[in-house]
Amino acid sequence: MSEGHVTEVYFYHLGQRTLDDVLPTLLELSLKRGWRAAVQAASEERVAALDTLLWAYSDESFLPHGTTSDGRASSHPIYLTAGDDNPNGAQIRFLVDGATLADAAPYTRVAYVFDGRDQDAVARARKTSNVEIIWASTREVFNVVEADDMGCHIITAPADVLKKLPAIGTKSAAELSLAAVKSFRDDAVATGLRLAVPASRAAE
Repeated sequence: MSEGHVTEVYFYHLGQRTLDDVLPTLLELSLKRGWRAAVQAASEERVAALDTLLWAYSDESFLPHGTTSDGRASSHPIYLTAGDDNPNGAQIRFLVDGATLADAAPYTRVAYVFDGRDQDAVARARKTSNVEIIWASTREVFNVVEADDMGCHIITAPADVLKKLPAIGTKSAAELSLAAVKSFRDDAVATGLRLAVPASRAAE
């Protein structure tokens, strides 16, 4: 990487989705950007499971990839490993299952993929050199507060979230939550969709 390069660090919160649901999509998007990718898991057993996943996650396609045992590691667009090696010259590295990385400098982007809002993951990222921590695509105003509390360097947010920022500190948590629910309702009404509710349920 050139002098002055700063690696982007992303955090992907899985929420109710699993790593098996999310990882193939993230890798597809990486390949579309012209990047090579590396996925670092916490064990060789997990690498073997991910290897199977990427061959069989879809009936219509697969993701070209390899592991150390496959040989020709430098030729794989996606490389799966339990170590910190980068033989395929990946621009993006995904860290899953609590895997850690000592040096993020060789990468354009490093992505921690984990369940929930994991403060430990942020702490691990801060131990790597030459990184900026990004909270991408906040979903609600409180995410901006959380990202700031976690010490993120960059926070991205859609316009509707930015419009609500001035209200922070002027309303209670209950009022903000009620406003969020009302906005969801307004969005649903605006679509013109209707749900058929049985008469027996409507009377409850």
